[in-house]
Amino acid sequence: MKRMVTRGNIALVVGAGVLIFLVLTFLGKAGKVESAFATFDWRYLPLVLALSLGNYLVRFLRWQYYLRQVGVRLGRLRSLMVFMGGLTMSVTPAKLGELIKSYLLWEREKVPVGVSAPVVLAERVTDSTAIVLLTLAGVGLFPYRWEIWTVTAVVAVVLVLLVGFRKRLMGRLARRFGQMSLAADSGGLGGMQEAMETILRPSSVAAGTVIGAVAWFLECLGLYLVVKGFGHGADITLAQSTFAYAFATFAGALAFIPGGLGVAEGSIAGLLLLMGVARPVAASATILVRVCTLWFAVGLGAIFLLAAGKGPRAKPPTQA
Repeated sequence: MKRMVTRGNIALVVGAGVLIFLVLTFLGKAGKVESAFATFDWRYLPLVLALSLGNYLVRFLRWQYYLRQVGVRLGRLRSLMVFMGGLTMSVTPAKLGELIKSYLLWEREKVPVGVSAPVVLAERVTDSTAIVLLTLAGVGLFPYRWEIWTVTAVVAVVLVLLVGFRKRLMGRLARRFGQMSLAADSGGLGGMQEAMETILRPSSVAAGTVIGAVAWFLECLGLYLVVKGFGHGADITLAQSTFAYAFATFAGALAFIPGGLGVAEGSIAGLLLLMGVARPVAASATILVRVCTLWFAVGLGAIFLLAAGKGPRAKPPTQA
């Protein structure tokens, strides 16, 4: 697990993020991007950050729901520390690095990896279905060949659901990542099949998808407020911002690139341009929204991860 959070890996990802921001600045014309930032109404920034924080807290409720589904009972504060610490891994491919939460649950609470890993994978599945639903919600008002985007989104959600309900395939995936990422003595992988069968029931997937849709909509709203904050040269609807952010997030996950770097930024900026947003504003808005979502999550997660590492070990939780 420690290989996933080495300083070298973190430095590489951060460097890639900075490089992408520089490219966006260049494409948006540096001088005009600087001017756009000068006109931004910074009173919107706390609201955007609050929406991102709201996203994490709503997803934490889903985390709690899934833990209870597999019979794990934790105090809210201890559970929150583990969940928020996992945000550090938002810059891993498809966020699968969040399996670090399974390591933390074993190290801190003695919850077997075989029980907790399916929870993390269920989060990823329902994040995908939630994002696709949000894409569909906004696609009808997207003015460029929306029929094609709709068909693409429908096909994507069907594929995700097929993967989600193939318990054997998901079990193999969980086992593979568990073996690669977790120490051999982290509680073993026993009970994984039972946990997968429990957590991937249609009712559990549906509940996780609804909660995920609420959470991710908050960040779609954040993009809308960011663009609105630039005033001139920035006029999009909430439906358009929902489509742009949801589509970019899903595209970044499908690319299997750490944090969707490059793909997500390019998608957001490109869609904003198609929606009539001026190039400097599109570039500036993309940079700002990624700082307030992806990099805010990483930074906040790092703080909780450090705090979790220094805190006292708790007694093992009860399991139903």
